[in-house]
Amino acid sequence: MDGLRSSLSFFTVFPVRSPELRGKMVYFLSIIGMILGGISGLLYFLGATFLNSFVGSSLAVISVLILSGFNHLDGVLDSGDAIMARTTTSVKLKILKDHNVGAGAIGVAFSLYLLMVAFLSYLPPISGAIAVILAEIMSKLSFIVFFKSARIIETSRLGRFFEKSISERWGGSLIWNFSPIALIFLILPGVAFPALLITLIVTYIFRRRMYLSFGGVNGDLAALNGEMVRLSVIIFISLYCALGSGLPLYL
Repeated sequence: MDGLRSSLSFFTVFPVRSPELRGKMVYFLSIIGMILGGISGLLYFLGATFLNSFVGSSLAVISVLILSGFNHLDGVLDSGDAIMARTTTSVKLKILKDHNVGAGAIGVAFSLYLLMVAFLSYLPPISGAIAVILAEIMSKLSFIVFFKSARIIETSRLGRFFEKSISERWGGSLIWNFSPIALIFLILPGVAFPALLITLIVTYIFRRRMYLSFGGVNGDLAALNGEMVRLSVIIFISLYCALGSGLPLYL
């Protein structure tokens, strides 16, 4: 269980001691997504049921950020300024390494999380909770696609670690990550399979764009990609419900 402890220690604020990152942590990404999504989904359900959907969506988004130790938010901020800069690749790389927060970082983060709250606010309690859980699982699974045989920016030690761990354990990571969530695909195939397809498409397009902008990817860009996947899945489920398909609005 060293891999699970390592994954919990890296991706969450839970007091789990792990002396170092373990390559086997990539086997447990979906479990981490289920844990974080389950807690945040429950908060959405309670907030939307006893108060209103805006409170529920705000609780869900804030809680998933806090429970992940703001790691993803940190990646979004670090990436935002570099992505929005209209300059050369070498300058963009310097901006990407700079941890100062500028307008681009704030704008990207504000847009991402405001849209998450807005689209979640449209959903009733059960559908919203499902959206939160599924979006968080897909956000974590996106790391497997993002780092598979990725072109890592030279200075990204974390990126090299994940790329090596995922590439060496590609088949096993797929089995280990899809086994715990197989029931979701059986119960909600009309939502789960399109959500997985959206994850693959968003991750592929974003990674290709980052190759053009930076010549490769790193951990911060992977975190931003995960947040974009989460938002995309939430938007999809909101539209899915609006059309009356699968997850009716009266839930």
